[in-house]
Amino acid sequence: MDNFTLKYLFIKHKTKTLFDVNFSEENDNRTEPLTTIVIGENGSGKSHLLTVISEIFRGLNNLKRKKESKFRYDYYRLSYQLNNSTFDLEIFKNQVKFKQDKVPIDLSNVLLPNNILAVSFMINDKFTFSSPDQNNDDAYSYIGVRRTSNATWTTTLVKKITNSLILNLHDHEFSRKVLEILRFLNFEPEIRLNFVPVNKTLFLRKTSNNYLNAKVNALKKKNYFRSDAISKYSQESISNLVKFINTQVKLNKNDTDVSSNMIINIDLKGDSNWTDQEEKFTYLNMLVELQLLKSPELLLLKFDEFDFEYASSGEKHLLFTLINLAAEIRQSSIIFIDEPELSLHPNWQMKYISILKRLFNDYASCHFLIATHSHYLISDLKQDSSSIVHITIENLEKGLIREAKLLDMDTYAWSAENILYNIFGVRTTRNYYFEQDLRKLISFIETESKDIESIEKLLKKLESLQIDAADPLKTLITEGKEYVENVSANKR
Repeated sequence: MDNFTLKYLFIKHKTKTLFDVNFSEENDNRTEPLTTIVIGENGSGKSHLLTVISEIFRGLNNLKRKKESKFRYDYYRLSYQLNNSTFDLEIFKNQVKFKQDKVPIDLSNVLLPNNILAVSFMINDKFTFSSPDQNNDDAYSYIGVRRTSNATWTTTLVKKITNSLILNLHDHEFSRKVLEILRFLNFEPEIRLNFVPVNKTLFLRKTSNNYLNAKVNALKKKNYFRSDAISKYSQESISNLVKFINTQVKLNKNDTDVSSNMIINIDLKGDSNWTDQEEKFTYLNMLVELQLLKSPELLLLKFDEFDFEYASSGEKHLLFTLINLAAEIRQSSIIFIDEPELSLHPNWQMKYISILKRLFNDYASCHFLIATHSHYLISDLKQDSSSIVHITIENLEKGLIREAKLLDMDTYAWSAENILYNIFGVRTTRNYYFEQDLRKLISFIETESKDIESIEKLLKKLESLQIDAADPLKTLITEGKEYVENVSANKR
């Protein structure tokens, strides 16, 4: 299997080191996707790190396709594994050098991840915006809620989901994933797409090429936001659309229980002819672009049928991100997910990594990088296919210093308070693990222990916590330091 693994990144701009990060020490043999969790306080640069890496790979992909690409910082070093080889990249002032297994190679011979996927449900995410219409053969896909660089609509979410469903349901594995997502959310395995005409007579009266051409020209003059798509309509496609409408008109004349709406039923347990549905959806989508149909309603079934608009924010989040991710993912891809805990109940946060790995267990060659504030996500990590990077910022005399540490810990099934204290460095007065460390330090001092290494390790851990000037813990740390100094002095 051509596993992709991001190993290392170093970035320097002018005289300042921006990132120096190890992502994984695992070997290339794995049976499920690799997941790297990036944690850190607000402002530490978690989301920015994901954005910068996505920009690097997108830039390299553009260069390989003979397209111009500029990198925002002065100097980069990047290392990754792919197809049993190690690729080392160096960029200085937009000049790129590559090595494969320490041997210099030309960019044309470099292997890159098949897909670069940026996933977020935040309206202000920092990923590069890219609409599906602009992608062409770009390996980069933006799976986010921004419709343009500064806007977001529920109809956009529905459009992206419906496109992914209709264009991929012929794929058995994609259908399995959608079914798994619906089961996780306790939905029935049925989805309906309801297209409502702007004018109820659309499918009741025959139309003509002249009418549709006039509609196209009128929308072009209005500088309509879908003008680019409409301008690509050929006379043949307009003629085919006329035939589609008139066929529906003829069918409706023979139907005593006629409805002006057009519905696509998706039964994930059934055996539908998705080729016919894809063709039907193409015409319906054209009618939406021509403002003859409203954007489709996405109807889901739980206790009863309801519109996607009335789903909870957490349900919207998972349906949108996971279905679109299932549609876009390819083997040997790198996937960036920014703050997936957004809008999710703690129970779903705890299960997030599990559902991700279950859905994409057939993509063991991929590497997921996830930035999060949620300690619940950490409890579901398995050490053999996961890693944790902790980013911190220290304010020293010479300025701010960002450090990234690859943690060597197996956190699977850890309790919330264990993760909060030992991973995130957050203490509460009743945290068992914090109290346990205090007892250890006090015991070391009281028993006059000579285990200086363990005492210094404890002191460093406690000092990393946010401590108020009046906190009694400060006194204990000072006492511990004095004890270490005294023992060390007596050894000389």
